[in-house]
Parts: sequence; structure tokens; C-alpha cells
Amino acid sequence: MHLDLKAAFTAKQVARKTNKKVETKQEAQKIAKVQEQEEKIRQDLVEKKFKLPLVLYKLKDNVRSISCALGLAESAKSTVSNCSAAICVYIEKKERLRQDAWFLGL
Repeated sequence: MHLDLKAAFTAKQVARKTNKKVETKQEAQKIAKVQEQEEKIRQDLVEKKFKLPLVLYKLKDNVRSISCALGLAESAKSTVSNCSAAICVYIEKKERLRQDAWFLGL
């Protein structure tokens, strides 16, 4: 009985360590993906011209790029619709942005 309990305990410890390694690896992958997305947004700020109407930008990264390019405070947790609404309000207030080549389509 005592040996069975010890074997079961050892097996659970091994399983916990394995799960922890998997969770650590998954967390590292999530962090790498977020960093990759942030880098793409930074590149878009410099290189991308937003020629399409705002409603055609469906990807969150694209909308966040526009938001960052306009200097709006945004969060990675913001939804596409919240960012889009903030962008629309901002552009309506800024007449010069409607003629700016970077934001021509918005």
C-alpha cells in the first residue's frame, strides 16, 4: 500500500512537471506571437499607406496600426470596433487628416 501511494505521488509529480514545461512553452509562444504582431504594427506605422475605407480593415493589427499612426491611445485588448470608432471620431475632428495621403481612404 505504502509503495503504491509513493508511486502514484511520483507519477503525479512527473505529470505536473511535464504540464508546467508545456505551459511554459505555450506562454513563450504567445509572447513571441505578441512581439511579432507589435513589430508588424511598428513597421506599418512607417511603411503603410491606408488607402482603403476604414470599414475594410478587418484585422485587429491593421486597425491598431492606424490608431497608433494617428497617435491615439490604444490597447492590445481594444476591440476592432472600439478602435475604429475612436479613429472615426478623431478624423472627423481633424480636417487636415482628410487630405493627408497616409490616411486618404479613411
